[in-house]
Amino acid sequence: MANKGGRRAFGSVRKRPSGRYQVRYVVDGTTYSAPMTYATKADAQAFLATVQTDLVRVTWQAPRLVTEPVAEYVGRWIYEHPGLKATTRELYESKLRNNIAGTTLGKTPLCDLTPDVVRTWYAHMRIELARRAEERREALVKKGREPSAASTADGSVSAAQTYRLLRAAMTTATQDGLIPRNPCLIKGASSSTAAERPTATPAEVTRLADAVPPRYKALVLMAAWTGARLGELAALRRSDIDLDGETFSVSERVYPLKGRMDFDTPKARASVRVVTLPPHLVPVLQAHLDEFTGPEATDLVFCTAGGRPVNKSQMSSIWVRARAKVGRDDLRFHDLRHTGQTLAALAGATEAELMQRMGHSTTAASRIYMHSTTDHSRAVAAALSELARADNVVPLRPVRRRSKASGQ
Repeated sequence: MANKGGRRAFGSVRKRPSGRYQVRYVVDGTTYSAPMTYATKADAQAFLATVQTDLVRVTWQAPRLVTEPVAEYVGRWIYEHPGLKATTRELYESKLRNNIAGTTLGKTPLCDLTPDVVRTWYAHMRIELARRAEERREALVKKGREPSAASTADGSVSAAQTYRLLRAAMTTATQDGLIPRNPCLIKGASSSTAAERPTATPAEVTRLADAVPPRYKALVLMAAWTGARLGELAALRRSDIDLDGETFSVSERVYPLKGRMDFDTPKARASVRVVTLPPHLVPVLQAHLDEFTGPEATDLVFCTAGGRPVNKSQMSSIWVRARAKVGRDDLRFHDLRHTGQTLAALAGATEAELMQRMGHSTTAASRIYMHSTTDHSRAVAAALSELARADNVVPLRPVRRRSKASGQ
């Protein structure tokens, strides 16, 4: 097709029934199509201009038509990353299986993947995950149980995890030249706002510890007063405990993985740490070691009667009964970690100290766990009212400012 000046234009742009614009151009007698359609004619023409520039510079390469479905490629991406932690791999495979495979996006060839396809998939995923969350909430209510903050969430955490997986895989596809650019462009989709977590008061922590079997009493107290994760506490060995120095070392974690317990180093480097014990836990932990822990340095501190590591599934039934006795059906075992950070903050720990204690590598992660208990807030409010009483008010003397001229 010739332009107004009589010179033949490079390539062509046509509007498709969908309203988007398709680009075609000829190089050495072969017709090529742009790897995606464009929302505006100007965008399509801009792409043509880049192709023409690459031809002039002799840097143009024929586009690859990659027909591998997105779900298949993401699965291959996971497989080709052997350095992933086993638990991370399991998480990725779960998100792929539940949120990508079988969807329109999952069946879409890489060459046809556009930001619009990703945006539509993401919107549908959010709706579906919210529906599943509501079903879980209703199921708990029917059983007479009060849903926790995690159970009543809207699925935003799972959606963010899935989106991050897709974006990471598409970044690799872009780097490898399989697609021209990453189509994951949704602002804020990779992050989620954590639901407000419930915490326990010190009195409730004591009652909860008394409500579990004696073998797990110290475990509950350690979780609440140190903020350590269940997987970290379950992996502790006798040699990790230093009662004289009032510390314990975290260098390992254990989680259930496909029917077995997987011991590994923590995911984050910051999670490898030495945690100071509150002095009141030392005699409790000493008594536990004497009664329930084997004599060898490598023996697990917290284990079942059969010597197996404690796991989330096993603790679940024990915890449900214990919290019911205390009247805190909304409290998950993991909320003891939030309780631990809250108590440390109320005790005066700085943000840096909280990060070290909890094993966080960023301040953003640490702030998720920072809470203020109602009792403490009321105490602060009462103290302010006490200050406001007429007989407690101390007149403030005006501060005399120094004159710049006199230097006084």
